[in-house]
Amino acid sequence: MYYPRKAELNDMEQHFCMKKSSDADVGELEWPSGQYCIFKSPEADCPNGFDNGWIFWDDNDWPNRNKVYGDVPDGVYDHNTQINYCCRTDGFASNEIELPKDSSFFLLRHTHQCQAVKGMLTMMQWFEWDCNDSIFIYNKQGGVVPDSEVGRNVRVQYCYYYTLR
Repeated sequence: MYYPRKAELNDMEQHFCMKKSSDADVGELEWPSGQYCIFKSPEADCPNGFDNGWIFWDDNDWPNRNKVYGDVPDGVYDHNTQINYCCRTDGFASNEIELPKDSSFFLLRHTHQCQAVKGMLTMMQWFEWDCNDSIFIYNKQGGVVPDSEVGRNVRVQYCYYYTLR
């Protein structure tokens, strides 16, 4: 996930980058135990060891210019939004896991702290969607989801991983 390229009153643009294939010939990754979430691919079930979850929010009705282009996480993108997640909860966030570190990346935080990743530095970040203020009771979540606040608005916690060059 990349943070918005454009963010202004009642409008934002978000770009995503996800591993979509689980084919062994493209270097299948066995995800390690830990406390973290990833976006669910629309092309596959959650990887082994992960549980499904989702967050739904009632987008502002006016102006509602929702559009979807390219590859996005599994979900529903119409006049409202639902994003589906895969979360791992079988380890400790403080125990380092090994993931590829040739470029920076995001994981979604599952607990109060970012999952430790060997050889990477991390920075906690969050993103908040402004929802329909008149009927925010429709904002909801189900299953196992990232650390988030779902109420009048929806705020999801991210962890940005990077190396010092």
